[in-house]
Amino acid sequence: MQPTFIPWIGYFGLIKYVDLFVFLDNVQFDKRSWQQRNKIKTPKGLEWITVPVLTKGKYSQLLKDVRIDSHAKFAEKTIKTITSNYSKSRYFDNYSEEIFELIKINDIRLVDLNINLIKYMNNIWNINTPILRSSQVKIIGKKDELLFNLCNELNCNTYVSPYGAEAYLQDSKYFGNKSDQIELVYFKYTHPSWKQLFGAFLDHSSALDLLFNTGEEGINYINKGLDKY
Repeated sequence: MQPTFIPWIGYFGLIKYVDLFVFLDNVQFDKRSWQQRNKIKTPKGLEWITVPVLTKGKYSQLLKDVRIDSHAKFAEKTIKTITSNYSKSRYFDNYSEEIFELIKINDIRLVDLNINLIKYMNNIWNINTPILRSSQVKIIGKKDELLFNLCNELNCNTYVSPYGAEAYLQDSKYFGNKSDQIELVYFKYTHPSWKQLFGAFLDHSSALDLLFNTGEEGINYINKGLDKY
């Protein structure tokens, strides 16, 4: 999976489910995607928080090379937004300081910020799946060929994919049930609910919502969403 900015809880469910999780960081950067933004719950509903990045003259840059715009006061604005919406949550004081310290790191690539935050939350929820970056593996290719080469290099016989990739994987010559293909399994996840601030439950917010409202017990909610198959 591409390392996204403080992803939803299904992302952590996928990390927990698999034997090896790979951050796909050597792919094309997609501006205004989940790579650089996510949603948090506010009194007005779900609203975006976005990481400003440097893109001028860098239209073909890879995700692993994207740098945060240090002049946009990202840390200051983001910390203020998160605090104003979650300061009254039960576990805000337990984790906010460390979360904010990660956000404050200067001169950092977007991918490093995303991975640092994901690993921090993995640690809180005791998700210990081995993790690496695709840029650490010497492979070539695009889309399904890239994934196939990555699986082969890592000696994997099964690729667990989110449903979002079904459009280009369903007709892939690399994944399926033939003897020369790698088995393809689609990850199923049913979104659980928990007690949130600001009224009725809204799903698919950033996992910050789960962390600040449920603390370490968040892993129990993550587990509820896992389909055993």
